Amino acid sequence: MKVLNSRRAAEIVVLIGAVLMASCGGGGSGGGSGGDPAVQKGLSVLIGDADSERGLTLSKSEDQYFTTMTMVPSGVLYLAYDCAIRRVGSDNTVQDFVGGTCGYSDGSGSAARFNRIYGVASDGDGNLFVSDTGNAVIRKVSPSGQVITVSGAAGEAAFVDGPADSARWVAPSELAVDRSGNVFVVDSLGISQGGRRQVRKLLATGEVKPVAGGFLGASSNPGRMAVDSAGSLYLTVKTGQLMVCIDRCIGFMDSSSVLKIDTAGNASTLAGSTTIGAIGAVDGPAHDARFRYAEGIAVDSVGNVYVSDVLNEAIRKIRPDGTVSTVIGVLPANAPNSIPSDTYSVIGGTVVTGALPGRLRLPDALAIGPDNSLYISVARRRHNEVPFSSGNGFAVLRAVF
Repeated sequence: MKVLNSRRAAEIVVLIGAVLMASCGGGGSGGGSGGDPAVQKGLSVLIGDADSERGLTLSKSEDQYFTTMTMVPSGVLYLAYDCAIRRVGSDNTVQDFVGGTCGYSDGSGSAARFNRIYGVASDGDGNLFVSDTGNAVIRKVSPSGQVITVSGAAGEAAFVDGPADSARWVAPSELAVDRSGNVFVVDSLGISQGGRRQVRKLLATGEVKPVAGGFLGASSNPGRMAVDSAGSLYLTVKTGQLMVCIDRCIGFMDSSSVLKIDTAGNASTLAGSTTIGAIGAVDGPAHDARFRYAEGIAVDSVGNVYVSDVLNEAIRKIRPDGTVSTVIGVLPANAPNSIPSDTYSVIGGTVVTGALPGRLRLPDALAIGPDNSLYISVARRRHNEVPFSSGNGFAVLRAVF
């Protein structure tokens, strides 16, 4: 089943599709457990090959590619692909966990079927929640690999709030889970041109209801979402004009920012700006800060918000006092204030590990470890017309501050 994937459309507009279509390789150093006194501060490769376009790959068959990742409280890292989820063990080996063949089926391990996984997040018990976009449902995966559908009905795409037996989803995308086990999901109100998006809340009872302050306009293209310990939501948002498309599209992006929705439903711009032309590479007070392509987002235990600024190839940190700084990578001296549709290729920089600030190549998905270390997916160089399934030279990095 083909469905409109708004984030994929937005990212292909600026032709960094490899960021979402990256896959990670085996080997490397580092780990996910906290409190190891031997771990040195700095940036290291957890898995994959960050240096070579012809390096190790975790690409799966049937044109499946890496989409996002999450870390559970025990320190286990999970990598999501189109139709599968893989597990990174304590020895950093990557193993198949659930799914594999595209389709729809609940079940255990490889017997489960997904159709275009978009988002994945974990709760306090180590369960995974998955937005199965192609099937228009929300799935739950137990630590043992048992997959069940917890909301929606496969193949019945519709925007319906209400009790568990009647709630429906159109194209669920990014999601986040709070400490109470509530699941927040960005969903489309429709797939027609000008279709808007709404953050919706899936309760433990199965009821689905809208989140106040979570309505996004037709020109707003959400990236990824995170939730802090108090239950506030954070969502990266790009604004611009896009054609409706499935895999490729034309358009432009004119602003990049981070949206915050507190528990009372009050929405505000946490950092960056939604003003046309508000794109760049500026640290400082939150509303003076500028991003070139804010995408991945994660919140640590003390309220620091980390954002992957893809085209600036940097990780930006928003402190609780609102100050924005660059903690990994180096901002360019003269970043352009727009991203036009005729940018036909983006050549990523060189990954440099070791002492911070280091260097990154097209950073995308983020995850926070139990010790507040940061996990970052990085991509290989991306050229126009490279097949979507080509997945060499990707890695997951670990940063210890």
